[in-house]
Amino acid sequence: TGQHATTALCLRALDLLETERGIGDLADIGCGTGILGIGAHLLGAGDIVMIDNDPLAVEVARENLEHLGLVERFELTCSDVPPPNRQFETVVANILAPVLIRLAEALCANVAPSGCLLLSWLLVSQIDEVEAPFLGFGLRRKRLSCEGEWALLWLER
Repeated sequence: TGQHATTALCLRALDLLETERGIGDLADIGCGTGILGIGAHLLGAGDIVMIDNDPLAVEVARENLEHLGLVERFELTCSDVPPPNRQFETVVANILAPVLIRLAEALCANVAPSGCLLLSWLLVSQIDEVEAPFLGFGLRRKRLSCEGEWALLWLER
């Protein structure tokens, strides 16, 4: 629904990104119901790839896309890992902190030169722990947004 704080943080970041420089091609890692990909589409993103490791979530996302007549516009996959050998101007990952840390190298590899990575579903208390491996892979913090106990890290190459 977009009502969770981390989803709202991601949507606001995508809106700001579109205003500042455009979203470009986007990968939504851990897409759930597809709301971030759909939001990015409405904001003018280019090609959109959505991935989730939960087959039920992928089916719900597909149903949502079909309901909106957008299923042909998206690449939707059930997988445990981000797409190998592909880069995107924007990568968004609204998933649990331990998973973000585990996927840090693969997520960084998906970020195109001058691209950005939006990380959320992390608690304010987890910011430093989550950010550290991404800094080690050459990204830098551009912004940090918080809503209550939840945070969004906006990183750039």
